[in-house]
Amino acid sequence: MSKTQDASGTANSYPALIVGGLATSTHLELDANEIIAKSNGTSTADLYLNTDGGIVHTGGSIRIHGRTIYTHAPLTKGTNPSA
Repeated sequence: MSKTQDASGTANSYPALIVGGLATSTHLELDANEIIAKSNGTSTADLYLNTDGGIVHTGGSIRIHGRTIYTHAPLTKGTNPSA
């Protein structure tokens, strides 16, 4: 990947490196560090991962709205990683 600017959702796909689908309707935009679901050229949409089942693997922590909900640290029996 060569573009370093963040994806923005403009209709001509700039600065996104890859646009999956028509930029004026539901599509995905990818750049060097983001995957963004869009409902049109400017509005974001929900992104669903493995909705039919399967495990989503990550190589690090998962953060939602700035809160770490999972890390790859070993868990102790009876602890809740999302607490």
